[in-house]
Amino acid sequence: MAHDPLLQPECWLLFALAWPEATRGATGAWAAALVPAMVPRRIVSRGAGVALDLAQAAARAPGSSRAVFLSDITLWLNSEGKTWSDLGIDHHAVTDELARARVPLLRLTLTRTTYAIMCDAGRGRRRLRHAGSRARRVIANDVTADNVTARQRQQAHTHLARLLAAYWPTYIQDVIDRGMLRAA
Repeated sequence: MAHDPLLQPECWLLFALAWPEATRGATGAWAAALVPAMVPRRIVSRGAGVALDLAQAAARAPGSSRAVFLSDITLWLNSEGKTWSDLGIDHHAVTDELARARVPLLRLTLTRTTYAIMCDAGRGRRRLRHAGSRARRVIANDVTADNVTARQRQQAHTHLARLLAAYWPTYIQDVIDRGMLRAA
């Protein structure tokens, strides 16, 4: 069977959506995944285009995951002594733009822990805690992260990459079958 980049893409860019205060449960559909190569750069801002290009570059790095978190790019920028602002990019505006882009976008249901790991762009080790814990860093509403280890982050990447590899082909084939996207 020939490799189809629509059904089996090189990578996905995952980013967090706002976790609403009304959500009391342990899970919610508060993240999204898209394929950077499927987003025509002419339909997004320069900032979103840069984020998509950086996600593709991150996926090609040795030892990386096909599931690239937007926070991975933030961490990489930090390691280079830079921020999104240094690039003239509003990180939150890019997230909002990509969430509204007219491209195939798969919404993901995550646990609060996975969501916190995916959002974490802090430096050093951080320990995960939830609402009611002391000494926590709030990521979104009551979702927090303190001491996220490299291993926890890698496990989240691996888990989400496996889920996307399993569910993306069916999702994108449905999009194609409904005439919303043309296969190459």
